[in-house]
Amino acid sequence: MNIKEKYKKLKKSNSLVGNLTYFLSRRVWLILKFFISRNYRSSLWDKYFHPKESFQIVTYTKMDRYPLLFKESSNYFIKKHITQPKILSFGCSTGEEVLSIKNYLPHSIVHGTDINKKCIEHCQRNIVDTDLFFYNRLSNEFNIESNFDAIFCLAVFQRTENRTKKSRKKATGFVFNDFENELIELNKKLNIGGLLIIDHCDFNFADIKIS
Repeated sequence: MNIKEKYKKLKKSNSLVGNLTYFLSRRVWLILKFFISRNYRSSLWDKYFHPKESFQIVTYTKMDRYPLLFKESSNYFIKKHITQPKILSFGCSTGEEVLSIKNYLPHSIVHGTDINKKCIEHCQRNIVDTDLFFYNRLSNEFNIESNFDAIFCLAVFQRTENRTKKSRKKATGFVFNDFENELIELNKKLNIGGLLIIDHCDFNFADIKIS
C-alpha cells in the first residue's frame, strides 16, 4: 500500500522527474498488462469495436462484494414467497458475483452475462452448476432470455475516466444515451415487481425515460 500511495503521489508531483517517472512506468505497465492479461486485451477489443455495449472495461471483481444488496434481495424474495428466483448478473466478469448471489439465494437460477469473451470463457470453464448459466452480452442467448426476478448492474455503468479526469466536463466513450438505452432493454427482461439493482454508476436512473 505504501508503494501504491507513493506511486500516486508521483502523478501529482511538481517535479518533472516525478511526472516523467509516473508517465513512463504507467506506459510500461499497460504494455506488460496487454501481453499478460487476456481479459485486458479482450476489454480493449470491446471498447473500440463494440463501444455502445462496452461500459465498464475493468474486469476487477471479488466474492461477496455487495453483501448488503445481496442480503436485502434475499429478504425481499423470502417476503414475496419466491422460492426459486431467476436472476441476471449483468456484467458478471469472471463469475464471483454470480457465485455470491448463489450463496445468498441457494435455490435461485442465476444467469451471468458480460461483453468480455475471455471472462465468459473463464466462467464456462471453471464454474459448473446446473443452476448457473453464462453467455456473452452480444450472443443470441442473451437476446432471447427474459422473465428475470432481479437484475444486478453493479459497478457496470461507469467509466473511470468520466470520474477521474478533471479537465473533462462531460462523459465520453460511455455516455448517458448508452446508459438509458441499455436500461430500456434490460427493463423488458424484468418481471413486473422484479428488482433492478444499480450501484456505482456514472448517471442518475431517475433521469431516464422509464424511471
